[in-house]
Amino acid sequence: MSDDLVTVATYGLPAQAAIARNALEAGGVESVVADAEIVAMDWLLAPAVGGVKVQVRASDAERAVALIRQLEIGDGKVVIEEEELARQAMAETPE
Repeated sequence: MSDDLVTVATYGLPAQAAIARNALEAGGVESVVADAEIVAMDWLLAPAVGGVKVQVRASDAERAVALIRQLEIGDGKVVIEEEELARQAMAETPE
């Protein structure tokens, strides 16, 4: 099997991709997030670059998709309201 990176999910917000990546890491699947910086700089570019991508090794793709499906809500994407993200950010205290 190839260890090339494959995209297993795409999101409109970097925070949503980070949540998916965290779930994969917790499940033992190494992953990376691609294009988060571009979208964070200008969210209007998200469609141009294909969104924020969560990528894993090709050999881990099936397992990664299964883990991500556990997160799916509604239309098949991690749905987190911006207000909830802000609340969580304010609740964390930096050390």
